[in-house]
Amino acid sequence: MAYNTDELNVQEGLEYSMDNVDFYKEILETYMEETTDQIKQMDEYLAAGNMPEYATLVHAVKSGSRLIGAAALGEDAFALEQKSKADDIDFVRANHDNLKAHVDVVFEAIRGYIAEIS
Repeated sequence: MAYNTDELNVQEGLEYSMDNVDFYKEILETYMEETTDQIKQMDEYLAAGNMPEYATLVHAVKSGSRLIGAAALGEDAFALEQKSKADDIDFVRANHDNLKAHVDVVFEAIRGYIAEIS
């Protein structure tokens, strides 16, 4: 199963993992678990209009995405972070589902990479 190299830059992720493939795999698995939880919480915060808490979680998604080599997802999260900090709930509502869809694409790339190295 090939993975989407446009969505997951393994070389970049490995740099943050001391070029240790097993450690990188652990980071990827943890990233998927934590991001899944963060997205669920972000859904709740958005529904409640709580932009400060939303901003905190989307910041974590941004940072984690950049750490694993998912720069494009990190940029999407960064845009939502900036707008949520500015209390632009209309922008956040209009783009939150796109972020979730992008997370799904990255998760698929991660699963493909893990299958490839296993």
